[in-house]
Amino acid sequence: MPLEGEYEPSPAQWVREQVALYESSGGTQGTTLWDTGLPVVIVTMRGARSGRIRKVPLMRVEHEGRYAAVASKGGFPRHPVWYLNLKANPHVDLQDGPRRQGMTARELTGGERASARPPGCGAGSGLHRGNRPDVQGAAAAVPVGMVICPRRASSAWSRTSWSTPGHPLGDT
Repeated sequence: MPLEGEYEPSPAQWVREQVALYESSGGTQGTTLWDTGLPVVIVTMRGARSGRIRKVPLMRVEHEGRYAAVASKGGFPRHPVWYLNLKANPHVDLQDGPRRQGMTARELTGGERASARPPGCGAGSGLHRGNRPDVQGAAAAVPVGMVICPRRASSAWSRTSWSTPGHPLGDT
């Protein structure tokens, strides 16, 4: 069942525009992060404080129907708001191209978080804190913060074969 409620578009113009283009085209346009060219999915969630429906494009990192959510916020020391929304309200709708499905997010912990490095999340990717000289002690690559799984599937983390089609570092 899709999430229901009042939709509150993002305060960020680029997010509003990308979500609108992606959804209005049925997932055939607006399919890459505009400043990176990386493929994206649209994640629909409930706001942690407002309770309203929020939508955000996230880098598409998929393996066997599970999606990694990289909470880098461009190297800033705080988590992006969508990450806090997913922690508070883990039931989401995810659109990958024309396909929409209900899913559940959960935070990675311990060893699974430390070892999670899908393609595009390491040095040179632009997604690690080492690219932010103003962030002290920020040499480590940003780990995956969440895994988003089909609602009825196991949410076990798997280290194998994360796929980011079209990423300059290639598929693994």
